[in-house]
Amino acid sequence: MRKLFFFILFALLFSVNAVAQGVQMRNLFASMPDSLLPMMTKNNRLDCIDFIENDMEAKVRNRLDDYVELKTLTQDYLLLQTSEQSRVEMKYVAKGDTTGIVYLVRTYYGPAGDSSIECYDQDWRVVKNAVVRPEVEAFFKTASGTDADTLQQIVRELKDLTLLEASLSADRATLTWKIALDELSVGDKKVAKQYVQEVVTALP
Repeated sequence: MRKLFFFILFALLFSVNAVAQGVQMRNLFASMPDSLLPMMTKNNRLDCIDFIENDMEAKVRNRLDDYVELKTLTQDYLLLQTSEQSRVEMKYVAKGDTTGIVYLVRTYYGPAGDSSIECYDQDWRVVKNAVVRPEVEAFFKTASGTDADTLQQIVRELKDLTLLEASLSADRATLTWKIALDELSVGDKKVAKQYVQEVVTALP
């Protein structure tokens, strides 16, 4: 009987904790300052949450009379399509029993993607951003022969034109980075595509 009591107590505590974790991102999204997503009202955000939790298309008209769509919402991740040319991702990473960091990634496509990253605590106070953008060299495998010389030239050129698209993982505390090759010449782009690779980094 005693074992049964502790088993039930453990199950209840686990259930409460799971529910609390399950609503973490929805609560963060609902409570975030309007200034961080100025195109959306709080009612817009609440409507999106309500729609997606009821298996409906979570699309609303924003302040500019354009559509914004909440595409993914889990206990610690969110993906928001803010326009045809932009998106916002958020990931909550716990750093203790009562603390954590919200990583907010804004990506703009013009046409190549370029991302900026902001960090906040769970009360939406700015915290130090420790995310480091990868160096250009990290995006290319080792080349040989004439390709090696061409690749060195490409890396030098991209250092002045670096556009990096960052994507948060819905399942892990990582960022996946992609480098844009759009500004390269046709010949250089052909060489670069043979050696280019994505870079995955851990969220600090």
